[in-house]
Amino acid sequence: MPKEVFATPSHKFVPAMNRFPDSQRKMPVLVGLTILGLLVAAGLLLRSWWMPFEESDPISPTRASFGPRVTASPSEERSRGLPGVIVARETVEVASRLEAILEEMMVALGDKVEQGDVVARLGSQDIEHELRGAKARHRILTGEEEASKLRASEARLHRSRVEALGDLASEEEKQSAIHDVQLADTERAIARAKLEEQDARIAQIESRLANALVRAPFAGQVAARYVDAGALVRPGTVLVRLIRGEDKHVRFAVDPATIGALKQGDPVEVCAPDLGIRLPAIIHHCSPEMDLASGMLHMEAILQPAEGYSQLRIGMQVEVMN
Repeated sequence: MPKEVFATPSHKFVPAMNRFPDSQRKMPVLVGLTILGLLVAAGLLLRSWWMPFEESDPISPTRASFGPRVTASPSEERSRGLPGVIVARETVEVASRLEAILEEMMVALGDKVEQGDVVARLGSQDIEHELRGAKARHRILTGEEEASKLRASEARLHRSRVEALGDLASEEEKQSAIHDVQLADTERAIARAKLEEQDARIAQIESRLANALVRAPFAGQVAARYVDAGALVRPGTVLVRLIRGEDKHVRFAVDPATIGALKQGDPVEVCAPDLGIRLPAIIHHCSPEMDLASGMLHMEAILQPAEGYSQLRIGMQVEVMN
């Protein structure tokens, strides 16, 4: 029986790139070149559109960021005015001198006070008890000092009697009488010193008790109140801030280019643009040195009472014209 012969097809490996036509293989390259060309064209178009603006505006945004800084001339600065601020003639922060509980605040924000008025009251019970004990100790020391006086008088009387006996008194009795007088005088001096020490202690306690009533150092107005009743305060804790606002000053800074044009006693004009107020002022103080941080010279001028004077508030920003 004849054998069956099966023909097997021959398989030939064909690379992937060769499976596609040449036109399809070139397509990605053409697309990439096309995109690159469009980007270059867009950049040129944007450049041609931006150049007219740079020529017409010499201070363009790019040049303003990296170009030289343009500063105003001194005359332009003077025409705009020097920046200043309204300040009070006197300002003080009234602080506690004791460690105690704040029992009562006697003033509120904006209240007017006279010199010596009580602005706050601190707890003083412990100080009052200490004062009573010190005064009782003072009475004891006073009695001891009186007793030392009596002993000194008695010792002198005894010595005079011994001396009156003359030769009838022995030398030992005479020396003993003299020693008793010296001892009595020493005891009296010690008693007197203790009494003076107690006097000083009482005066110190009374001073602390007086500090429990915090008083205004001058007549003015309460500009700020920092604590309320019930708070624990310590020495140096600021309770209120007082200002004396009758005479308002304006503090301003002068650049080196303007220093020669202003001096003490010169008149200036203070302008409050927000209120539309212009007031005359006279330069009263001039700092002897330049401020290292700002490179400016600080000056103060006294505002002259005129229309709108009462509308100016402490801390308000103003401009100073010369």
